[in-house]
Amino acid sequence: MKTPQGARWVRRLSHDLRGSVASLRIALQAGADNPEMLTMLGPSMLTELDELDRRLLQLSGLARADSPDLELLPVDGVIRGWLEERGHPASAVQLPAQSLDAQLDSDLWCMVFDELWRNGAPAPRLALAVEDDSWVLTAAGPTEGLEELREWLFDPAETTLRHGKVALGLPLARRVAEGHGGTLTLRPGEVCLRVPRGSV
Repeated sequence: MKTPQGARWVRRLSHDLRGSVASLRIALQAGADNPEMLTMLGPSMLTELDELDRRLLQLSGLARADSPDLELLPVDGVIRGWLEERGHPASAVQLPAQSLDAQLDSDLWCMVFDELWRNGAPAPRLALAVEDDSWVLTAAGPTEGLEELREWLFDPAETTLRHGKVALGLPLARRVAEGHGGTLTLRPGEVCLRVPRGSV
């Protein structure tokens, strides 16, 4: 009997999260026996905690993606606020000259911006534009393996593209775009999200 796609990637993700918790537990146990060891392991524990927090945030975003809390907001203003909060250089983002208002859930889209920024490393870039009745966000993306990535967008458990773990960044972006009535497409070197300006 074939395991449903959703169940398969949730099972894989659960395994990943439990692995992170186990690593932290081992480090803390070692530190309890040897305080110097705890000092030495501190930075790697913080990195593991940050990764665990990010993946739990991704799960929260996936759970909320189908029912966004829509407000009429300036998309460019949301991006500027996100840039300032994260300390990213404004030069990496191309924004239209005029403000662009749209119905959107700013919390969900800030999660998407985070994932697109991480996905575009080491040279992330974002560009916002208006096309007809939609706003379009393009971001730096992969240039190779697009067919595999397209399959992965719909079943993250099929591939483990980052550190041997289930990668949820682009699937989250796709789900958020679809929850706003939009789409995500992959092109060589680029991720493109197209979202209608009005409410869904």
